[in-house]
Amino acid sequence: MTRVKLNPMFEELHGKFGEIVYRKSYGKQRMSRNPNMTGVVPSAEQVAQRERFRQAAVYARLAFADEVARLLYESVAKQREKPILAVMIADFLHAPSIDDLDVSAYEGRIGSPIYILATDDFAVQTVQVKIMDTNGQTLESGLASIEAGGTVRAM
Repeated sequence: MTRVKLNPMFEELHGKFGEIVYRKSYGKQRMSRNPNMTGVVPSAEQVAQRERFRQAAVYARLAFADEVARLLYESVAKQREKPILAVMIADFLHAPSIDDLDVSAYEGRIGSPIYILATDDFAVQTVQVKIMDTNGQTLESGLASIEAGGTVRAM
């Protein structure tokens, strides 16, 4: 791979110039050929992914308009050396996951604890818990509380 040290006047180039696209990625300046998509018909999966990305862009615009959310995303974007909208879109596209579920202390009564380890690439804000019977009827539901160390406790 060729490496070029740019004149300070051109340290950051963004956008398209002729057939070359310039962008900054992972803190480094990148350049690549402009893709030629003439005659390419997207698959159903590509159409679905484009729709998810469209929804992520809508989420990012709403989060950017929210001052509290924007400040949180700005600090993470600065830390990761990424544009704030890229961090917002990535947060939308990477759903939180349940990594561990401990029901050993659950006794079937309201208030019996259930421990959940939920993680996200950005932050876990809330966890909604719903206990259902074998027929799909909701027996109990509510928001879990987050304990020290990030463990989520549902009662």
